[in-house]
Amino acid sequence: MRLHCAICDDEREFRKTLAEALKVFAKEHKIELVLQEYESADRFLQTGLEEEIVFLDIDMQGRNGLEAGQEIWKRNRDSYIIYITNLGDLLSKKTAQNRAHAFAFLEKPLRKEELFEQLQDICEQMNARIREEMTLSLKVIGKGTMTFPVKDICYFEYVEHRIRLVLGMDGTDMVYYVQDRLIHLIEKLKDCGFIQPHKAFLVNIRQVQRVRQYMVYMLNGDEIPLSQKRAAEFRKVWYELIDRETFGR
Repeated sequence: MRLHCAICDDEREFRKTLAEALKVFAKEHKIELVLQEYESADRFLQTGLEEEIVFLDIDMQGRNGLEAGQEIWKRNRDSYIIYITNLGDLLSKKTAQNRAHAFAFLEKPLRKEELFEQLQDICEQMNARIREEMTLSLKVIGKGTMTFPVKDICYFEYVEHRIRLVLGMDGTDMVYYVQDRLIHLIEKLKDCGFIQPHKAFLVNIRQVQRVRQYMVYMLNGDEIPLSQKRAAEFRKVWYELIDRETFGR
């Protein structure tokens, strides 16, 4: 994963402190960080760059953070804008919320724990956006190569020497038989939230409705066996997903 960040603040020491904290976060999470620093919002806006995360000091000479935030939002509504305020400056926060689209706020002096929580939220949202757009091309028996949205795939099943693909779209299930090996699909989808509850199945963890004893109940109503030796790991992954996507952690 790569993050493009810009820091706009007229205090050199704060820019340095924030930049070092961002580098620590990137190293801990194995993220490639592309970072630029600017002493004013005007300097940043002149570049025409559309960074994914922009840290904006609200109180700067020239164009202030609020004005810059409005311009950034117009250019790229996928940007995450984090405003920087003085400690306890609630008026600035309220004004920023009313005038520009703030993802979050940072207070001076910088607290790394607060920064890291915000960055973690951003990374999870970006990953979710990527998952929404991901597709998988497969050779379908009798139909040639077809492309499927990954999010709509319920599960794969190895049955009668073939791979059965169950796709859930718009409340309707569709079944295809694909020319592939389950082990290849596991490798292709290992970072997309797919896990094996049983050696003959590969399921989309986001399509799981509930897990009870040694059975996995899918959102489309299908029931998939959960092997005893895989049960603990499967439940762990599923519970972590529920916690993360329900409570934002």
